[in-house]
Amino acid sequence: MLTQAQDKFSTHLRAALSNNDGAGEYDTAEMHAAADSLVDMRMLYTNRDGQADLAGSSFEYRRSVSEGLADAGVDASRRSQVMAALRYHVGNRVRARFTQEELADYGLNAHSPHDRQRAEREMISGIVRVATNPRAEVTNLEEAVKTIAMAAQMLENVKLGRLTKADRKAIEPQLARIRHRVSEI
Repeated sequence: MLTQAQDKFSTHLRAALSNNDGAGEYDTAEMHAAADSLVDMRMLYTNRDGQADLAGSSFEYRRSVSEGLADAGVDASRRSQVMAALRYHVGNRVRARFTQEELADYGLNAHSPHDRQRAEREMISGIVRVATNPRAEVTNLEEAVKTIAMAAQMLENVKLGRLTKADRKAIEPQLARIRHRVSEI
């Protein structure tokens, strides 16, 4: 049964990548089928607790995936890119197939990669809204923490030592605004 699952995985992966020109493009339906095959394979292996290896962490499972990648013709130069795509799709497939309680039993996050990606896009959108709209107000702790952390990171990215004296003088009014606002907080 395991050999069948591994063959199914490598067949779908080969088909997913057959039109890949190296730019990261792949056939999504075939990549989904490859991910489904990996979830099936995880159910055939066991973790240290004797449960199905839903997290895909056992040595045997990982070796089987590695063999499947080789069978599909994935060379070392493409391996990390292909694995990232597979992890994304496998994560979504696992969360679609199992309940939150089952996921918790395996120590897995109930939120799919797709859900986490969407939440991050929403968070970034909110930060951009605050950064670009002078009338936007931050009124809750979570948003305030994220906004201040983003501002701090942005300021750390400004390398004053690499700016000319004239450039540093030109940004002084904005730096004065920042110092004043920090003193108010």
